[in-house]
Amino acid sequence: MPKRKNVVSGDVPEHMKDLAQENRENPTEAEAILWKQLMNKNLGVTFWRQHCLNIDDHNYIVDFFCESLNLVVEVDGPAHQFNQKNDAIREWRIKKLGTRMMRFSNEEVLKNPKRVANKILNAMNEI
Repeated sequence: MPKRKNVVSGDVPEHMKDLAQENRENPTEAEAILWKQLMNKNLGVTFWRQHCLNIDDHNYIVDFFCESLNLVVEVDGPAHQFNQKNDAIREWRIKKLGTRMMRFSNEEVLKNPKRVANKILNAMNEI
């Protein structure tokens, strides 16, 4: 099967697409809750979940991506506290494409998903 072209940044290898599909099938609780706020154009635009990006031959999967606004939304679980250096490099590479990135903690999403959705909506209105 050929590689699928990512409109943002390049070719996406098959193993990344498979991992993204697995992540979509097994979201964290916070990701599932935030997805309910973002799906079906609930905020007026299409978001993709567990979206693959290939940036300068580095492959990443972002939690949520809005292509029309070039916006990435990440939900940071406990694993992110141990990977802060890698997260910073990943974020720098994504942002250098002109992509805006928003990050929310699991706790923030679980505590008040509508507030998180409103923050995303406010940021979308500024773009």
